[in-house]
Amino acid sequence: MIDVSCGCGASLSVPDSMAGKEGPCPRCGTVLSVPRIETPRTRTRTRTSAEPAATLRETFAIEKVRCACGVTSARRRGEDGACPACGVALPAEAR
Repeated sequence: MIDVSCGCGASLSVPDSMAGKEGPCPRCGTVLSVPRIETPRTRTRTRTSAEPAATLRETFAIEKVRCACGVTSARRRGEDGACPACGVALPAEAR
C-alpha cells in the first residue's frame, strides 16, 4: 500500500498497482498523483584502494596485433586470427 495525502487533509492508502497513476481524492475530488514505488537498487561492489583498477586489456586478455600490411587490430590473447584489412592469417604467437 502507498500512502498519499491531499491538501484538504485527507490521508489515503492506495494499492501498489496505482503507483505512477492519478486518481481523485474521495473527500474533495482533487486529482492526486500517486508516487512511483522506488525499488531498492542492487549495490554494486566498490573497489577498495588495495585493489588495482583492471584495464579492459587485462580483464578480457586483449592484445594488439600488427599485420605486415601495417594494420593494427585487437584480439583475445592466445587466439589465432586474421587481419581485418587484408585477411592474412595471424597465428597466436605473432606480435
